Amino acid sequence: MIKKTRNKLLMLSCFILLTGCTPAKNAPSPSVATTAAPTVIPSVSPAAPPSAVPIALQTEAKASARLAKLSEEKYGNGQYQEAVTTANKAIVLDATNANAYAIKGIALSFLGNTADGIQSLKQAVDLKPDLVSANYFLAFSYKLQKNYDHSLIWFENTIKLDPENIWSYYGISTIYADRNQVDKSLAYLKKAIDLSPDVKKTARTQDHFAKMRSNPEFQAMTK
Repeated sequence: MIKKTRNKLLMLSCFILLTGCTPAKNAPSPSVATTAAPTVIPSVSPAAPPSAVPIALQTEAKASARLAKLSEEKYGNGQYQEAVTTANKAIVLDATNANAYAIKGIALSFLGNTADGIQSLKQAVDLKPDLVSANYFLAFSYKLQKNYDHSLIWFENTIKLDPENIWSYYGISTIYADRNQVDKSLAYLKKAIDLSPDVKKTARTQDHFAKMRSNPEFQAMTK
């Protein structure tokens, strides 16, 4: 049910500090000769090349991305605790890895800890507001928490980012079905089916639509 595509890598920002100095108030003009003894400047070890720090950070970011990908695979295999542990390792290496926070969040939610799951997912969205998976997982986590109003908001937000997000349309449809708002449920279910006919089989078997199975429009839509 989870969309397979993911935004893979988070761009790493490197900051360069520029410093400047101003001459002392009473310093002689460069054109004025002085009789003072020449100043002996002590030797200074050469500074590390400017690229050293960015390269180190980039290495950590790549390692973090690999761990986030591994965490995603563990989540996909239903290994939720392992997914959380691996995501935490990714976050230690790169605290700006939105993908790692997203996988950690949804895995925590499936472990029954929706409060911490939602907190982690909000961190992911704060870091990268256009990360589709984080928005979708946030909607799904609120649904698991039975906070349906918030779930609807985040499903709709996911659709704004990804207008072909099949399971966001389907998720909204199930919420309206549970609320017995048949017309709205059917409207969103149709959008999901138009994008993927495979949704028909899911709709025919899930309890969300139990009260709608005798509805002629539902029957025609899912046959």
